[in-house]
Amino acid sequence: MGVQPQTLQTLRLARASQAFLGTLSRPPELWEAFLLSQAQRMFLRCWLELRVRRIDSEAAAEAERAVVQRLEDVRREHGPWMAGLSVFLAGLRAVPTESAVHEIVLALMHVSAQSREAALRWIADPIGSRGEAMEEMNRILRLAKAYHSAVGDGTTRRERGADSATPPPSGGGQPTPSDPGESRSPVTRILPRGVKMETLQDVGRMDDCRRILKEFDPEVQVWECLCLVMADDASRQFIDELVRRKKASQDQTFAQDAQALFARLQVIRKDYASLVSKLAGFLAELPVGRYATETRELALGFIVAGEVGRQHASLWLNDPDHYRQEAATRFEGLIGRAMNYQLALRAFAEG
Repeated sequence: MGVQPQTLQTLRLARASQAFLGTLSRPPELWEAFLLSQAQRMFLRCWLELRVRRIDSEAAAEAERAVVQRLEDVRREHGPWMAGLSVFLAGLRAVPTESAVHEIVLALMHVSAQSREAALRWIADPIGSRGEAMEEMNRILRLAKAYHSAVGDGTTRRERGADSATPPPSGGGQPTPSDPGESRSPVTRILPRGVKMETLQDVGRMDDCRRILKEFDPEVQVWECLCLVMADDASRQFIDELVRRKKASQDQTFAQDAQALFARLQVIRKDYASLVSKLAGFLAELPVGRYATETRELALGFIVAGEVGRQHASLWLNDPDHYRQEAATRFEGLIGRAMNYQLALRAFAEG
């Protein structure tokens, strides 16, 4: 059988659990996190939702303690036979050790009761079951490689202003600067290719910011909030603090501080509303498919949230006939990217 969507999502949830439990004295192996994700799917998603949305509360702490306790339960129940299976596979030499694919192989042994029963037979009779085990592990290894490819391996990189979202148009414009600070993180292995955890958090902040500021202006736009979120670290921290205070209870200064945030947004609106209005009209006439309004608005936000993207937009608008097809290709790519971020963000809240 090929890659199954439910198993793939369970693997991604397991990767997320691994990433956020990496500070434990004994971090979970993938197969342990996979079993947790199978048995406690909704619970883990709720806990990860708290973590991804940066909610620091007693509820989050209690949820994490419960996760750790359930992890210990998994280890007591399955640890002995998994240790025996690891020894058997090491002797079999059918699966490369010390690799992400090896970790997925061990996790896939828990997908069905038949696989677990087969593993127990191999452990009980390692010599007699060698032929059967070799054949089965070759099949699982091929499947594990397919899952490894499907899970993907992103990188963490602050994409300020969507610099990497809009490559420089041909025939002019400044090149997108490279980012020597790019680094790999186990957190990003839960995400589809092209989705970065830091940008995913910014998209979540944008949603939070918009909900808060709609109380001052029901027509507040996605692009305005994304520009505000991606302005600097201080803005992100300020929004995070407002969200925590709003969810706890609105204190006497909440409205005043939210008003100050809205004042910042009004400055952004004044500076870029004219450009965005012209750009939105240009994009609306491009030969691209039909997509949800929220998705198109997020793609627009990716363009205008940073200086490089705004430079590209100005270039398109200065010669729309010349850049029409190129802009259509870029914009459709950004729409796909926006859809990936929306789906990834929603995935943490799914049961």
